[in-house]
Amino acid sequence: MSAFEGEALEVLRSIRDEVRSTNARLDQTNARLDQTNVRLEQTCIELSTKLDETNTRLDHTRVELSTKIDETNARLDQTRVELTARIDAVETAVLELSVQQRFMVRSFDTLARRDHPLDREVEALRVRVERVEGKLGIDEPER
Repeated sequence: MSAFEGEALEVLRSIRDEVRSTNARLDQTNARLDQTNVRLEQTCIELSTKLDETNTRLDHTRVELSTKIDETNARLDQTRVELTARIDAVETAVLELSVQQRFMVRSFDTLARRDHPLDREVEALRVRVERVEGKLGIDEPER
């Protein structure tokens, strides 16, 4: 065997050893990737299950909230009807009181106009009675 052949054989053995070492590292890397893929698949399955559970809870919550909103809207509608009836009753009462007030104001005005001349006549009569009592010597009663 020649020196060149011996050197070539040595280089080829070195390349073979490097290839074996690289293959071993590749096998280790592939094993780790396989483990990682298994964990990822398990994690995906777990997350998918949790997501399904969350969606189910959200659907249930949505139904509950929708029911409660419908109940609240029904109560609001009933309250609106009741309050409208009460407001109508108060409005009617206020209108009736307004009519009565106008009637009373007119009546008092009429009485005041009618009684105004009477006040003068009563005062004139009082003055006359006091004069007559004064002439007769009758003491005025205490008021």
